[in-house]
Amino acid sequence: MRISLAAVQTAVVLASISPAAAQLAARDPQTMPCGATHLTAFRMDTSGPHSVAAIHFLDGDGDLVSPSMFFTGSFHSLCKQNRFLLVADDVHFGVTHSFLMRGDGARVAELSLGWGPATSVSDDHRVFWIETHEADNAEETRLRVFDFDGKELFDQRYREKGAIVELEFGGSVYRINVRDPDLPG
Repeated sequence: MRISLAAVQTAVVLASISPAAAQLAARDPQTMPCGATHLTAFRMDTSGPHSVAAIHFLDGDGDLVSPSMFFTGSFHSLCKQNRFLLVADDVHFGVTHSFLMRGDGARVAELSLGWGPATSVSDDHRVFWIETHEADNAEETRLRVFDFDGKELFDQRYREKGAIVELEFGGSVYRINVRDPDLPG
């Protein structure tokens, strides 16, 4: 019988939290396949959507392909480009760094995305965009667009409702409906 390193590490992590949370997390891991590897996240507390998770990058046999990490936020697949996006979007934990990772768990970019970002990914996974209402001015929406390597392609602030951005990148045109700003009244 073969036991993978990931299974051992997961057992250690789950044993360090409450038995009830460990049972729930062990039953309901979030898995995102990406080619020969996949990201598996075990939530440490299942009471909310943005709780701390133990992140494992595993191969097809379930063996760890890179060191595990702990992360608070949401996960997005950019698998068509062999990438995962880990977005620190839980305002209860403060603004921290987000990460663009390769399928094998190697870090491509560390990103500072702002407070409570709303994240979207294009259908071809070549670009993703972040919309924030800046803490100093909720009456505008800041739109930032990045390529699948974490390079910023676009950064603009909008005060009007119904703004639409058309961005050309790599021979494709991406149409983005910008979230309306939080206007008073």
